[in-house]
Amino acid sequence: MLRQAVERWRRGYTAVPHPALTKFWAEYYALARAEAPLLKMERPGKKPLNSTWVSFNRSVPRLHDLPRRELWHKWPYGRVDLQFSGLAAKSDAIVPTIGPFLGPDMTLRQAGKSLAVSLAVPELDGTAEFQPQREAALQGLSAALRLRAWYVEHPKDLVRALRPPTLARAFRGRL
Repeated sequence: MLRQAVERWRRGYTAVPHPALTKFWAEYYALARAEAPLLKMERPGKKPLNSTWVSFNRSVPRLHDLPRRELWHKWPYGRVDLQFSGLAAKSDAIVPTIGPFLGPDMTLRQAGKSLAVSLAVPELDGTAEFQPQREAALQGLSAALRLRAWYVEHPKDLVRALRPPTLARAFRGRL
């Protein structure tokens, strides 16, 4: 038994596809392609049970060497987050700078080591039927589109808020 446990540990994690969740992902993907193609959602394959965050990272352009950015629809948490890697520790300095540019329903929050601009949306249960949750899924896609648009519309503000002051000065007049 010990030998089996060591062998399992050596091989690492093996995802076990969950049929209901895989079906939900496929229907969510079809909706995203039809209603929000700008998000560039990748075609999902078979999904394991805990695969409940949808990435729209390909849709968010890289701007001015800002920290890595990620756009996620986090189904079980009822939010869509635009995350900036490694900035959670600097949130006290960033919040006053970026706060005035947020929409009234956007919040700044820590997400692990990242700082996220977040929109609340209805939660989704990927193991349940998709059709009764279609409207909630549309609200999530709409929130992702809004955060992407906000990001693209505020490059100067983001550079000022998210880069060190010396680097932000270097970009003055070039944005």
